[in-house]
Amino acid sequence: MIKKGDYDDSDIVVSPDNRWLVVAKEDKKSGWENLVRINLQTNEEYRVSLELSYEFDVIAYLPAHNKFLIRQTKFVKSQPDRLFLTFLLDAETGKLEKITGNFDPLLYQDQDRKPLQSTQKPNTFWVAKHDFKGTAQFGIYDTNSFTFQVLATWSDIEFDSNDMWVDEDAMKIYFVYGGHLLALPLPMTN
Repeated sequence: MIKKGDYDDSDIVVSPDNRWLVVAKEDKKSGWENLVRINLQTNEEYRVSLELSYEFDVIAYLPAHNKFLIRQTKFVKSQPDRLFLTFLLDAETGKLEKITGNFDPLLYQDQDRKPLQSTQKPNTFWVAKHDFKGTAQFGIYDTNSFTFQVLATWSDIEFDSNDMWVDEDAMKIYFVYGGHLLALPLPMTN
């Protein structure tokens, strides 16, 4: 055992060098969450300097930034909806950088089952997402700028990044839909 406590088992990410672990932890007094970073070489725990929140999501470690991507969920009394704030966390120093962008490809990707597939350009990934109305979007996600460049949109079909494989040499997108193995031509990029 590394640490006793009320850690959120769904939100644990370890740096590629296995030195730092970042995880959400329940605050026993309030029942809300705080965010902690643990040095895996010393087992020392450090609280990240963010106020307690309804929820923290430790989304991924991003090699392009050498930092962890964190999403904080807050409830604001003057607003009916939740407020989402996104940060890059340097686990070594504890420094946070508030960021904006499109994080959907990272939020809804099952990294345990199938990480995003890299393109031939560094820090970019093939992404597909659907809107549950029968429309799929396919494109490139850039983890430097947190942007999604849509290359194609198809109606009457649903698949996402977990369901596909891109073969750049054959210029094909392979995916399963309705139990059938299908292929679409890979759209040209700029």
